[in-house]
Amino acid sequence: MTLRRILLIIAILSLCTPLAFAQLQLTYTILDVPGNSVSTYLTGINNNGVITGYYGGATTSANFTWDNGVFSYFNVPGEVYSQANGINDSNQVVGYYSPDGTVRIGFTYDGVNFTYFQYPGALYTQPYGINNAGLIVGAEEPEGGVWTGLLFDGTTFRTFRKGSDYVFANGVNNLGDVVGASVESSVTQGFIRSKGKTTIISYPGAVLTSANGITDNRIIAGNYYLSTDSSCFVLKNGKFKTFSIPNVKDTFCIAINNSGVIVGYVADFGMHIAHGFYTSPVTDADFK
Repeated sequence: MTLRRILLIIAILSLCTPLAFAQLQLTYTILDVPGNSVSTYLTGINNNGVITGYYGGATTSANFTWDNGVFSYFNVPGEVYSQANGINDSNQVVGYYSPDGTVRIGFTYDGVNFTYFQYPGALYTQPYGINNAGLIVGAEEPEGGVWTGLLFDGTTFRTFRKGSDYVFANGVNNLGDVVGASVESSVTQGFIRSKGKTTIISYPGAVLTSANGITDNRIIAGNYYLSTDSSCFVLKNGKFKTFSIPNVKDTFCIAINNSGVIVGYVADFGMHIAHGFYTSPVTDADFK
């Protein structure tokens, strides 16, 4: 799977009429890599407002961080493809790369040095998020196997699946709460995993729900499909609010920091490429 965190496995269409939830009144800023006509994906943001992401096409890409208007670019040595997916407050970036177009290997990057890791026996090791303690979350797949949720603390790997056909761990906060998406019997639902207990997240009427990011006060950001187009949800204490950028086909909300700023990307402004964006903050007051 090439697009991080968003499971491109469309579930069986629901016949339920979706409930209406209040639209968040957020402002947004488009942020694209300058001087390029390729897609830009914003995939992570830390609590200092530093954003990470990647740009390029389906088979080639380059990575960046963005800090107060300044882009810094990096590539993994020996890569044919790579994808930066998350960043913590130490500006440690996590992602994955492919040296040959087939296998995918996890990496962390501290601005100078790369560290590599691969789940034993996995063809794909795909990290998506990292917290301030260095806990990395993602997914792994052995060749011909199924995707399994992955946790890595820099020394020890742990996996979890619990009977689901596929599990992707997409984000983690500093309390160790993990959010993601799972597929079971062709139904895709989000989840939050806290202290070993998993709670399902399902946007009413949606054919697909994916939880992608979580703050320390447990505001969750993610995506849902009602039919074929993607919109964003934000969730706290069981209350959903929604957000979509107008006049585009799909809005993907990928990460959220403790200030409530969401980053992601939109698809199809009529030019058939993706554009990164970040929003004004979501706060607890939005759920009262």
